[in-house]
Amino acid sequence: MLQNLLLVFWTMVILLMTCTTRFELENKLLQVYFSWNSNPEFGDLFLALPAELTEPFILQKVGHLIAFVILGFLLKIQTNNIKTILFIISFAILTEFLQLYLSRGGRLFDVGFDLIGGGLGIAVGALIQNIIAKEQNPSTLKR
Repeated sequence: MLQNLLLVFWTMVILLMTCTTRFELENKLLQVYFSWNSNPEFGDLFLALPAELTEPFILQKVGHLIAFVILGFLLKIQTNNIKTILFIISFAILTEFLQLYLSRGGRLFDVGFDLIGGGLGIAVGALIQNIIAKEQNPSTLKR
Protein backbone atom coordinates (compact mmCIF):
# COMPACT_ATOMS: atom_id res chain seq x y z
CA MET A 1 0.00 0.00 0.00
CA LEU A 2 2.78 2.45 0.94
CA GLN A 3 4.63 1.62 -2.28
CA ASN A 4 1.50 2.44 -4.31
CA LEU A 5 1.11 5.76 -2.52
CA LEU A 6 4.76 6.61 -3.14
CA LEU A 7 4.38 5.77 -6.82
CA VAL A 8 1.24 7.89 -7.22
CA PHE A 9 2.84 10.75 -5.26
CA TRP A 10 6.03 10.68 -7.36
CA THR A 11 4.07 10.50 -10.63
CA MET A 12 2.11 13.57 -9.52
CA VAL A 13 5.34 15.38 -8.60
CA ILE A 14 6.71 14.72 -12.09
CA LEU A 15 3.47 15.95 -13.66
CA LEU A 16 3.54 19.09 -11.52
CA MET A 17 7.14 19.79 -12.54
CA THR A 18 6.21 19.10 -16.16
CA CYS A 19 3.20 21.40 -16.22
CA THR A 20 4.57 24.31 -14.22
CA THR A 21 5.72 27.41 -16.04
CA ARG A 22 7.46 28.74 -12.94
CA PHE A 23 7.64 28.44 -9.16
CA GLU A 24 7.93 31.40 -6.79
CA LEU A 25 8.45 31.49 -3.07
CA GLU A 26 6.43 34.37 -1.64
CA ASN A 27 5.74 34.97 2.05
CA LYS A 28 6.93 31.43 2.83
CA LEU A 29 4.32 30.02 0.44
CA LEU A 30 5.18 28.25 -2.76
CA GLN A 31 3.19 29.59 -5.68
CA VAL A 32 2.92 27.55 -8.85
CA TYR A 33 2.12 29.11 -12.22
CA PHE A 34 0.67 27.45 -15.29
CA SER A 35 0.31 28.87 -18.78
CA TRP A 36 -1.91 27.11 -21.36
CA ASN A 37 -0.98 27.30 -25.04
CA SER A 38 -3.89 26.13 -27.17
CA ASN A 39 -1.84 26.31 -30.37
CA PRO A 40 1.52 24.66 -29.64
CA GLU A 41 4.35 24.38 -32.13
CA PHE A 42 4.71 20.62 -32.59
CA GLY A 43 7.91 21.07 -34.57
CA ASP A 44 9.61 22.03 -31.28
CA LEU A 45 9.58 18.33 -30.36
CA PHE A 46 12.23 17.75 -33.02
CA LEU A 47 14.64 20.54 -32.07
CA ALA A 48 18.18 19.30 -31.46
CA LEU A 49 20.29 19.69 -28.37
CA PRO A 50 21.62 23.24 -28.14
CA ALA A 51 25.17 23.84 -29.33
CA GLU A 52 26.11 25.40 -26.00
CA LEU A 53 25.31 23.32 -22.93
CA THR A 54 24.71 25.88 -20.20
CA GLU A 55 24.58 25.11 -16.48
CA PRO A 56 20.77 25.60 -16.26
CA PHE A 57 20.32 23.27 -19.24
CA ILE A 58 22.53 20.59 -17.68
CA LEU A 59 20.70 20.92 -14.34
CA GLN A 60 17.38 20.39 -16.15
CA LYS A 61 18.67 17.21 -17.77
CA VAL A 62 20.01 15.94 -14.44
CA GLY A 63 16.52 16.65 -13.08
CA HIS A 64 15.03 14.48 -15.84
CA LEU A 65 17.42 11.67 -14.99
CA ILE A 66 16.79 11.82 -11.24
CA ALA A 67 13.01 12.06 -11.61
CA PHE A 68 12.89 8.99 -13.83
CA VAL A 69 15.48 7.01 -11.82
CA ILE A 70 13.10 7.31 -8.87
CA LEU A 71 10.09 6.49 -11.04
CA GLY A 72 11.81 3.46 -12.59
CA PHE A 73 12.85 2.19 -9.17
CA LEU A 74 9.34 2.61 -7.69
CA LEU A 75 7.80 0.83 -10.66
CA LYS A 76 10.35 -1.99 -10.69
CA ILE A 77 9.74 -2.94 -7.08
CA GLN A 78 5.99 -3.18 -7.74
CA THR A 79 5.47 -4.69 -11.16
CA ASN A 80 7.11 -6.71 -13.91
CA ASN A 81 9.68 -5.40 -16.37
CA ILE A 82 7.36 -5.11 -19.38
CA LYS A 83 4.75 -3.02 -17.54
CA THR A 84 7.50 -0.88 -16.02
CA ILE A 85 9.20 -0.25 -19.36
CA LEU A 86 5.92 0.48 -21.16
CA PHE A 87 4.83 2.91 -18.44
CA ILE A 88 8.15 4.76 -18.45
CA ILE A 89 8.17 5.10 -22.25
CA SER A 90 4.54 6.26 -22.32
CA PHE A 91 4.96 8.66 -19.41
CA ALA A 92 8.16 10.17 -20.86
CA ILE A 93 6.43 10.83 -24.19
CA LEU A 94 3.30 12.16 -22.46
CA THR A 95 5.21 14.63 -20.31
CA GLU A 96 7.10 16.07 -23.28
CA PHE A 97 3.91 16.32 -25.33
CA LEU A 98 2.10 18.05 -22.45
CA GLN A 99 4.86 20.62 -22.17
CA LEU A 100 4.01 21.89 -25.65
CA TYR A 101 0.54 22.85 -24.41
CA LEU A 102 1.85 24.33 -21.18
CA SER A 103 4.19 26.92 -22.69
CA ARG A 104 7.22 24.78 -21.99
CA GLY A 105 9.66 23.28 -24.46
CA GLY A 106 8.82 19.64 -25.06
CA ARG A 107 11.69 17.87 -26.80
CA LEU A 108 12.19 14.30 -27.96
CA PHE A 109 15.78 14.33 -26.72
CA ASP A 110 14.32 14.83 -23.22
CA VAL A 111 12.48 11.54 -23.70
CA GLY A 112 15.93 10.01 -24.12
CA PHE A 113 17.11 11.47 -20.81
CA ASP A 114 13.92 10.19 -19.17
CA LEU A 115 14.43 6.70 -20.59
CA ILE A 116 18.06 6.58 -19.44
CA GLY A 117 16.93 7.60 -15.95
CA GLY A 118 14.09 5.07 -15.98
CA GLY A 119 16.46 2.34 -17.12
CA LEU A 120 18.89 3.16 -14.31
CA GLY A 121 16.03 3.07 -11.80
CA ILE A 122 14.90 -0.31 -13.09
CA ALA A 123 18.47 -1.62 -12.84
CA VAL A 124 18.83 -0.37 -9.26
CA GLY A 125 15.45 -1.91 -8.35
CA ALA A 126 16.42 -5.25 -9.91
CA LEU A 127 19.78 -5.22 -8.12
CA ILE A 128 18.14 -4.56 -4.75
CA GLN A 129 15.52 -7.25 -5.41
CA ASN A 130 18.29 -9.75 -6.24
CA ILE A 131 20.25 -8.87 -3.09
CA ILE A 132 17.13 -9.26 -0.94
CA ALA A 133 16.25 -12.58 -2.62
CA LYS A 134 19.76 -13.94 -1.97
CA GLU A 135 19.65 -12.86 1.66
CA GLN A 136 16.28 -14.54 2.14
CA ASN A 137 17.41 -17.72 0.43
CA PRO A 138 21.16 -18.17 1.02
CA SER A 139 21.12 -21.63 -0.62
CA THR A 140 20.92 -19.87 -4.01
CA LEU A 141 24.45 -18.50 -3.53
CA LYS A 142 26.92 -20.24 -5.79
CA ARG A 143 30.06 -21.61 -4.22
